[in-house]
Amino acid sequence: MVPGIQYSSGLTSIAGHLLLLSPEEDAFWIFASMTDTHLRLYFSANTI
Repeated sequence: MVPGIQYSSGLTSIAGHLLLLSPEEDAFWIFASMTDTHLRLYFSANTI
């Protein structure tokens, strides 16, 4: 979805909370925006 971001189990927790609080499509776009801006350093492919 976002280049350079690898899957992590922590991402499902964030996505799950967004789905509880907002409609599916809104949650998707919020999640995409968050991973592209605020969470990139935490979940990037270069993170050890």
